[in-house]
Amino acid sequence: MLEQCPRHGGAFDCTPFCELCEGKQEYNPQELITCQVPKCEEQLTKDIYIEELGFCVECQHAWFDGELDPYTLERVANA
Repeated sequence: MLEQCPRHGGAFDCTPFCELCEGKQEYNPQELITCQVPKCEEQLTKDIYIEELGFCVECQHAWFDGELDPYTLERVANA
């Protein structure tokens, strides 16, 4: 069952760079997508990806604890 892409609020201006729908305006929430942090291979359903802003649980905790560089999302050396 396809759902409307929530990234664009129904404006129908999705681009091929949208990681959820890839410009198709609709997406299957049951498909898996990888956590946005480089070198993290955690697979998330697209609904969880949206809700958690693209982070798996471990990476989300690292983000809020300041262990990830805000620009590259790489682990900070002193963390």
